[in-house]
Amino acid sequence: MVIFEQVTFSYNNKIQAVENVTMRISQGQTLGLLGHNGAGKTTTFRLILGLLRPQSGNVKVDGLKPENPKMPRGLVSYMPELNGIYEKLTGFQNLEFRARAAKMDRKQILPRSKNLLDRLGLLKRSHEKAGYWSKGMKQRLSLACALICQPRILLLDEPTNGLDPESLSIVIQILQEIQDKETAIILSSHDLNSVCKICDHIAILQNGSLIHTGVLEGKADLLQETYLKLTAEG
Repeated sequence: MVIFEQVTFSYNNKIQAVENVTMRISQGQTLGLLGHNGAGKTTTFRLILGLLRPQSGNVKVDGLKPENPKMPRGLVSYMPELNGIYEKLTGFQNLEFRARAAKMDRKQILPRSKNLLDRLGLLKRSHEKAGYWSKGMKQRLSLACALICQPRILLLDEPTNGLDPESLSIVIQILQEIQDKETAIILSSHDLNSVCKICDHIAILQNGSLIHTGVLEGKADLLQETYLKLTAEG
């Protein structure tokens, strides 16, 4: 689904934001993308989305370069760290906007929106402006916006950041359900507990370089031990 072949990108031709990265994320795989702030995680997302183009190497999404005009709308969906919702729109209007931007069949927008809002515990307040909602509700709405077009590739930037226990439980449950639908998920997070509950593989970036990839095994304390050891060595 997503392939990086010796990808390098620099913002200023001095510091490599991503350096010689090679990795593959397959259909149905859920990858936890780990690394310190500035390690290259957001740049990796931007390369997948086609917002940036590698200075060397290749990025392929479902066999196409991300900037290819033949790339289907809604194939890739992105949930940004700062939620990316429009606070002057209602919950439902946010979903409708995202769905129409993805060229989704208009007949599917209302039932799909109601289903997502209901599952995420937002349906009763879906006609309120999102700006009046709590942070946890806005995060859940942001996830709904990313899911509305039923993407085959889902990019999540800190989806559990700052969530209360109720919202965290809901988000984790939804993401666990998505795994059964063979969507490729790439999740960037500092929350190792959530990574262990959601992901089946991990990739660790350090100063733009990929220093580890592998199957996720064990609990959060073991992952933390592995992560700290590898980043210290890097």
